[in-house]
Amino acid sequence: MKQKTHRLLSLLLCCVMLVGLLPTTALAEDTRVKITKVTASLEENPIYYGRDAKDYPKVTYDSDQGIVIRADMVYFQEYVDGNWRTLNDGAITEGKWRIGMQVRTGGTETVLDPNVILTVNGVEWERANNYSVGDTFSYVSFYSPEFTVTKPTGGELSFSTGSTIIPKTYTGQPMAEIDLSTFVSGGIEPYTFTKVSGPEWISVSATGKVTGTPTAEGANDDLVVKVTDALGTAKSATINVKETILDFSARVKITAVTASLEENPIYYGRDAKDYPKVTYDSDQGIVIRADMVYFQEYVDGNWRTLNDGAITEGKWRIGMQVRTGGTETVLDPNVILTVNGVEWERANNYSVGDTFSYVSFYSPEFTVTAPPTLEGTATLSGAYYASPVNPNTTGLPSTSLSYQWQRSNNGTGGWANISGATKRSYTPGEDDVGKYIRLVIKADGYTSSVISNAVEVKQALINFEKPVMPTLSYDGTNGLVVTNAKANQEYLVTYNLNTPSDWSSAKKPSADGSLALSASQNTTVYVHTRVAETTYKPAGMYTDYNSIYTGTPTYLVDFSINYSKLSLKVGEVVKLTATPIPANATAWQTTPGVQWYSNDVSAKLYKDEACTQESNRYTDGKVES
Repeated sequence: MKQKTHRLLSLLLCCVMLVGLLPTTALAEDTRVKITKVTASLEENPIYYGRDAKDYPKVTYDSDQGIVIRADMVYFQEYVDGNWRTLNDGAITEGKWRIGMQVRTGGTETVLDPNVILTVNGVEWERANNYSVGDTFSYVSFYSPEFTVTKPTGGELSFSTGSTIIPKTYTGQPMAEIDLSTFVSGGIEPYTFTKVSGPEWISVSATGKVTGTPTAEGANDDLVVKVTDALGTAKSATINVKETILDFSARVKITAVTASLEENPIYYGRDAKDYPKVTYDSDQGIVIRADMVYFQEYVDGNWRTLNDGAITEGKWRIGMQVRTGGTETVLDPNVILTVNGVEWERANNYSVGDTFSYVSFYSPEFTVTAPPTLEGTATLSGAYYASPVNPNTTGLPSTSLSYQWQRSNNGTGGWANISGATKRSYTPGEDDVGKYIRLVIKADGYTSSVISNAVEVKQALINFEKPVMPTLSYDGTNGLVVTNAKANQEYLVTYNLNTPSDWSSAKKPSADGSLALSASQNTTVYVHTRVAETTYKPAGMYTDYNSIYTGTPTYLVDFSINYSKLSLKVGEVVKLTATPIPANATAWQTTPGVQWYSNDVSAKLYKDEACTQESNRYTDGKVES
């Protein structure tokens, strides 16, 4: 009993002593910095149908304010049966909603004022009645304005960019921003965009903003983007991305260009499409197209490009476009063009693009006057197969003449140049027989041309008659004179014994029968003569001088008849008679007096009973009878 009493007294004493040690309660003044205002930012469209409860609304704020807003302390609340209920699980449905947010401090430096104000996106939120403070913390909750959520009725999610492309881009320059949200419909907002594939330099934000800056030129892959709605439904779309090219400022600028122009580029009568000829060094990085060098005429105070026709009298100049192609070079806006050492005037049409640049230039002016008209005559006396034809010309300049022979089927139209027939003399061929020819003569420095008369090309003329050999005399006044000139003969002087092949310069006696020939003194000359061709051979037969052709001269057999040659067709038979001259002659001057021979082994020579003169040449080595 006594021991129990002592233990009880001891316990009471300890309690009294413990109580005596406790301090008296006294509230000390809080020295922490009080926060009276807080600002924050909230994501756009934070409350929408179908959003998951754990997909907390995204809030950002400046931590230098001395406060903390934890991500899991920003939450959704639904108004149900007159009360606000925090949504811990599930998704937002139709109804009235708001966002709750706890703002707090930690540590001993700051403390929330009981009347602290929260402003989010510029709007003041409602403060809750749960303010709490401790030695190392303080917090209070706030509520956003109300949101009314309705179930969307947009139908199935659709994401179609149609013909949208990302156009050409330039190295180092940002592309034009594209907002993909404008291409989405249906589903449940908000939409979330993600880049599936495409150029590395292109970025796609969650809200569908496409941006980027290319760093290298070249082709780009297509951009593939996926959009996902609030319920997780996804659609993809592909956008074509055009090439990236070098930035203008990175291309090599061309400040000077040199070129050469043909001599005398502008002259009277030049065709508009006969463009002036320009040469240049392509290593300059430029291009001058042939059809971009052109003529311009000054008409009524303006320069007019000549697209058709020919240059006439007046004031003229040459235009020339200089351009670049590709991405390596570009013309400087003030580029200078020098042609044949002369600087040309630059036009005001400078243009530059992704892969080109160009500007035009104009030459100094040219004054063109009409040259004199070519006057004179050219006459053709006739034309025969295989015989040279020469014109008789009068009044033409003696130099700088050009010739062009032409052919026509009827002699009145349809004239066409004969290929290669560009000399003064022309020898008709088989294609000319039965057609008409004429000669067109032009001269440098003259306009127009002289055109001869048209003549029909005939088969050759018959010439059976033996010419009378000329009797010649010489006197100091008339020179070499043919004293027995015949009106039906023509005469030609040469300085050798060769048989002439060209009789175009042969002369005939004048009307009074006289004929004087040009010949050098103290020089041996030869005078050739022949009977002039006056009679046409019947159709189907051909002759030349001292020759008779029956039929076409193809595969003929030739026989010599004194001065003449007879050509027969294969299988043809002809009787040849040699008649002595004079008629009363009694003997041959040569032995044998008549020589018969053939140049073809297929031909046979016969003599009839009246023939007493033996032939001295045979085709087969014996006399045929």
